[in-house]
Amino acid sequence: MSKIRMVVIDDDRDVLDSFINQFSHEFAITGIHWGANSTLDALVKFIDEGVAVVVADLKMPGVKGIELLTRLRKDRPEIVRILLTAWAEEGSSIEAINEADIFYLLTKPVLDEEGACKVFREAGERYRDQKTATYFKNRARDEATGFGALIGESPKMKEVIARARRVVDKPATVLILGETGTGKELLARAIHYEGPRRGAGFEAVNCGLLKDELVESELFGHEKGAFTGAVQQKKGKLEVADEGTVFLDEVGEMSPSIQAKLLRVLETGIFERLGGVKKIKVDIRLIAATNRNLEEAIKERIFREDLYHRLAVYPIVMPALRDRREDIKALPEHLLIELNRTQKTSIVSISEDALAALQRYDYPGNVRDLRNSIVDAAVSANSQQIEWDDLPERIRRADQTAEGIPAMGSLYKRKMKECRCKLIAEVLKKHNGNRSKTAEELDITTRYLHSLVKAYGLDKARIPE
Repeated sequence: MSKIRMVVIDDDRDVLDSFINQFSHEFAITGIHWGANSTLDALVKFIDEGVAVVVADLKMPGVKGIELLTRLRKDRPEIVRILLTAWAEEGSSIEAINEADIFYLLTKPVLDEEGACKVFREAGERYRDQKTATYFKNRARDEATGFGALIGESPKMKEVIARARRVVDKPATVLILGETGTGKELLARAIHYEGPRRGAGFEAVNCGLLKDELVESELFGHEKGAFTGAVQQKKGKLEVADEGTVFLDEVGEMSPSIQAKLLRVLETGIFERLGGVKKIKVDIRLIAATNRNLEEAIKERIFREDLYHRLAVYPIVMPALRDRREDIKALPEHLLIELNRTQKTSIVSISEDALAALQRYDYPGNVRDLRNSIVDAAVSANSQQIEWDDLPERIRRADQTAEGIPAMGSLYKRKMKECRCKLIAEVLKKHNGNRSKTAEELDITTRYLHSLVKAYGLDKARIPE
């Protein structure tokens, strides 16, 4: 393992040289002499990536070490901060130490060399832990907001993602079409967070949930007294998201008057707050979505044709879940992982019967419907595996008549589960607990066998491994 990189800052060159000589056998140390003309800005720029620990003297010309470390916490929070002081009896205020998030107060001269090395090692471990946590936090953010949030390997989903990737760095307005619950907002967020505007805001407005006056206020903002209840000025989503993205969901539900105002924004980038006269100019990317057939709405004269052509520069169609049934395996698995993390459930698998029933269902509410079904089943489950009996009644009822499959009651399902459990136990015993051979004889994957063994509690049974 490479040496932990440290920077030591002091106004006394002898202290710096002594510190480097004392600890360079184990740590990669750079000394910085703090002079009367030294500045915090220059220091922060000097400390490059990979520095794990910064040790700063408490009292230096023109600055206190605590001020330096507080600034470092703001600009480089991953670095672990240690305060070096010969003034232990004077100390520093608890508030200041907390503000700088000091890892350790080290008294100089450092007489306990081994003790100090232990502190530096622990500081290095904390740095690595923080870097790892930041990595996974960023990865989780990317998976939650980028294309990683769009689960599915079906040809239709691959086509959607490929089409979306082609427009992320283009200024074109995107219109996402599809039924309710297909994941239109997820796709909009992915386009924003994968594109050059990711550093600015993403603001969403559901035009189908709000009355006209509220939609107008949400989009354009309002001045104090613009309407009853407007007790103070409010910025609209268009203003808040300047240089970012505004997502208009259910744009087909907009009233003609708001459509006209939105068209003006798309043409000029200029608008006024509700009740105001000041011209506000913004630079935004607009992504719209609807489950309505806008071409039919144009014929019915409830949607402006000129606005439609402004919005539908780059249309993307989100497929219904029933049109990508291949994904109704990866999606439940992903949802279970999310549930186990957020809801503290412990479901590890879905039985073959239950998965088959999930794949046969049509999901009028699409992915949202599937998610609700998995939540329902996970709460109902009596083991670590979701069984057919755990599924919502509407799915079981549909499954009983799908493709001529006869209805199967709870007793039948329970007996089948008992038989399967007994069979697995017998074959495991036959092979002295060897799961690879057991899976081979049962003609199932070893991974699926592991989940069955855990779900049926056979991992706690006295079967030799």
